[in-house]
Amino acid sequence: MMSSKINYVSLHNHTGYSAGDGMGLPSAHLDSAYAAGNNAHAITDHGNASSLANAYLHSLKMKKEGKDFKYIKGVEAYFIPSVQEWKELKGKLKEEAEENKKKVNDEEDVVAAEDENESKSKQKNPLIKRSHLVLLAQNEIGYKNICRLVTRSQSGDNFYVKPRMDFELLRNNSEGLICTTACIGSALNSFSSFWEGDYKKTKEQQKELIKKFQSIFGDRFFLELQFNMIPEQHIYNDLLIQLSDELSIPLTVASDCHYPKKELWKDREIYRQIAMLSQKKEFEPIPDTLEEMRYELFPKNGDEMMAYALRTAQVCNANYDERLIREAIERTQFISNTMIEDYKINTEIKFPTFANAPGKTGAETLREMAFAKLCEKGLDNSKYSERLNYELEVIEKRNMSEYFLIMKEIVSVAERTTLTSTGRGSSAGCLLSY
Repeated sequence: MMSSKINYVSLHNHTGYSAGDGMGLPSAHLDSAYAAGNNAHAITDHGNASSLANAYLHSLKMKKEGKDFKYIKGVEAYFIPSVQEWKELKGKLKEEAEENKKKVNDEEDVVAAEDENESKSKQKNPLIKRSHLVLLAQNEIGYKNICRLVTRSQSGDNFYVKPRMDFELLRNNSEGLICTTACIGSALNSFSSFWEGDYKKTKEQQKELIKKFQSIFGDRFFLELQFNMIPEQHIYNDLLIQLSDELSIPLTVASDCHYPKKELWKDREIYRQIAMLSQKKEFEPIPDTLEEMRYELFPKNGDEMMAYALRTAQVCNANYDERLIREAIERTQFISNTMIEDYKINTEIKFPTFANAPGKTGAETLREMAFAKLCEKGLDNSKYSERLNYELEVIEKRNMSEYFLIMKEIVSVAERTTLTSTGRGSSAGCLLSY
């Protein structure tokens, strides 16, 4: 384990569960963060919390090995301000498309020609516009809210190309959550004039967005600085520092890790570009060394993070107050130590009970149903009765009775509506399933 004079915890990181973007198992990321000298590490995969099981079980293993380390549960959500407004825009664009199609069909002499100026000024499809937002669970309530938010972002109008959250969904499920503004693709940039280069206008728009986030998260909302060789990142950092001073909102610093070890930088870059082939036909040139890359996305400790911030600032001709950057780096450990609990998750199996007979447990329901069918099939002799009783005991000891009842309900519906096939394995081939 390395040592560091500056305390630091990266609160924004990705694993292989951020498909096409991150690399490595969550366990590898936790190990690397610990080896770098950090006592905690957040995992915030894109739009999902699927890494949680691997990370949580590995964090328990680390504690058994005597490692004082905290795994912080989170998600980097895809965000739009309002799903309702998006729905209205979608309906409006659909009506306009149908109207334009009708106009073309009504014209007698239509020349199929492309307006060159129109093509050049064509904007990206507004329906797929979205941004990033980091959410971290402070406690068990926050963890459950992340699970709820992720689930709801995947359903209905919230899902469009990506699973999305909006202000309303966050407001209804914000308890126990910390929010940071995420990377350069944050809501503050995506829903302002940042990319148009009008930074005076951008700042005012960002203020309005910040006020909305503050109304939901209060003092659990932070402005996130990142450091890399992208010039726009340092322009954004400068805006965040100004906003922090004017609105009294604390700054944090994130590594935004995407691979667990430094030497994997080229592997990840190749992987990222393969994932982008659906949008780009050719690979971008890959640098020969990491120093030539525009970003470093592996776990660092506080000293390394400070050195990297200063180095990228020098390359991009940006000026920072070193004291302010150090405070923002160290604030991450304050957040980890004082605002986020090291809580345990209830890992007991919990199945729905809708298939249970009224007033009976799942075990009682399954046993009665199974023996009734055994008699119906004329197999109620000692050989089959003993076998069935043995299988039921195995299932009951593992609290899996409701699982079999639920699966029977699913199979029954499938048999009524479509063809079914045989399964494989001990459960599919057991007497009870028959």
